[in-house]
Amino acid sequence: MIIATRDPFGVKPLYYARHDGELRVSSKLAPLLDVVPHELDAQSLDDFMLYGFPVDPSRTIYARIARVPPAHHLTAGGDVERYWSFPIREEPLRIRERDAVEAFREHLLAAVRDRATGPVVVSMSGGLDSTSVAAALVRAGADVRALTAVWDALIPDEERAAAGAAARALGIPIDFQPCDAYAPFARWDEPRVRGLEPSHEPFSAAFHDFLDLAAARGSVLMGGWGGDPLLATSRSYFFDLLRRGHWLRFGGEAARFGITRRALPPLLLRSRFLRAIGVHRNRDNPPRWLRPHLRERWHEAMPSTDARMHPYRPDAFRAIHSSAWQAVFESYDHGSIEFAAPFFDTRLLEFVFSLPPMPHFANKDLLRQAMHGWLPDAVRLRPKTPLRGDPLAVLWPEIAPKFVGMIDACDELEQLVDRGILRDELHSGSQSHVRHQAHAVGFAYWLRFEHVA
Repeated sequence: MIIATRDPFGVKPLYYARHDGELRVSSKLAPLLDVVPHELDAQSLDDFMLYGFPVDPSRTIYARIARVPPAHHLTAGGDVERYWSFPIREEPLRIRERDAVEAFREHLLAAVRDRATGPVVVSMSGGLDSTSVAAALVRAGADVRALTAVWDALIPDEERAAAGAAARALGIPIDFQPCDAYAPFARWDEPRVRGLEPSHEPFSAAFHDFLDLAAARGSVLMGGWGGDPLLATSRSYFFDLLRRGHWLRFGGEAARFGITRRALPPLLLRSRFLRAIGVHRNRDNPPRWLRPHLRERWHEAMPSTDARMHPYRPDAFRAIHSSAWQAVFESYDHGSIEFAAPFFDTRLLEFVFSLPPMPHFANKDLLRQAMHGWLPDAVRLRPKTPLRGDPLAVLWPEIAPKFVGMIDACDELEQLVDRGILRDELHSGSQSHVRHQAHAVGFAYWLRFEHVA
């Protein structure tokens, strides 16, 4: 008998534990922590120091509490079984470009309409993915407004202007949350900000205040999560056609791309060649203060919740099935507002992964065409603009030394880091691997308040 099922991509949390001869199941971690010993899981500790979360979707930071992985159900006997696997076509769907764009629009509309169960707040930057979700909600007749976190002074940030322009074009109200006043690890004495598992985000106070602002304005929070891996990760397609010897197909598709887009197809021959001879690789070395067993894992690829290979969009398939998404979704499990990720709608995903990679996913071509008439060209054609700087890196040299005492007091860190080397880096305000320094500080901070059996 099945007693609990988790959705295909793990948007909603689901935990379980065996204790005193009973199987206990909860959508929240706290009720299980009330009855289960808080022993820490060694593998999850390693993962946290490297990635900021446990990469095995079945683990938590607690050895006696497990997660039901995405697309699995839990039986009364305590067995965890997969119930759904993403359908994969061996060959892409043959469809006219105009029909593909129209079908994508309909799938996106259905995805947002089904999730708009009340007033919707869109976590909206000025980028294409979240504004497209907002545009679809407007088209669907939803009650929608936008909320945008911005940095006005600490780093160069264009999101206030870009998001404001998008909201005006869509005719929806927008609110802004300035983040410049938040210090790293502010309010970590609050259990809600600190989290029941270690957090890799030192600005979690700003994040939780953002969720509170959203909850005060609506009952559903949506955004463009997943748009990048889903719609813009097929740059190697033409190179792969050459590598596999599909010469006629390469010639036809490359010519069609050039004629319709008036640009050369993205071959990436130079970067592929350099990578093949060992020149173009990630040259980032692991921090000196990590223990050897963690340094050995430094260049490991992020695990996927589906081990299969997609035949014509492998990078996109791995990215959309990354175990990182489970941690992202669980961080939004606020309680006062429903979280929804329309790009993770199975109907939308199945359709998108059935399409030939080119020209649909060069520069998010499919989404940009689908938004024609829905978004102004200034928004629709805006190139991807990542945050131009890391707020933590700006603040770290000044604040890092004050965390030395916390590192010294955390004996549990010794199995993960050389505290002497890390202490020297914090004292000096080193900007080498700032985010991973923050992982170590965050773990020490978390243990300072949590009672570990």
